[in-house]
Amino acid sequence: MRTNRNRSLPARKKPARRSNESWNCRVYAIQLDASVMDNPAYRAKNPNYIEGMPHLYIGATSLDITERFAQHKTGHKNASAIARRYGLELRLDLLPTRKPKRWTLAYRDERSDAWRFRKRGYGVWQA
Repeated sequence: MRTNRNRSLPARKKPARRSNESWNCRVYAIQLDASVMDNPAYRAKNPNYIEGMPHLYIGATSLDITERFAQHKTGHKNASAIARRYGLELRLDLLPTRKPKRWTLAYRDERSDAWRFRKRGYGVWQA
């Protein structure tokens, strides 16, 4: 069987832009209780923790930050077990006020903020 190599192929479509991506995401920090150091997974993520520095949970959400904190504390299906068990209060004073942004950019900021706090000796659990 012979194939026609001169037959033109249909043009490839460019990938669609993610128009449904939320543009109202923010990064937040929750102060954790010092007993979180008893958790082996948390201890493993924070080998350079300096004794006496705060423990934080860093996350990003498209919800109101206080509503998201309440979800963590009530054990919502998307809640972090670390934030639910050890979360004390929101620490909005630790993160700069930023305009809401796309989820992908907020997640990038979440990772960089977690890294920055770990570098300064904080204990950090990142969502």
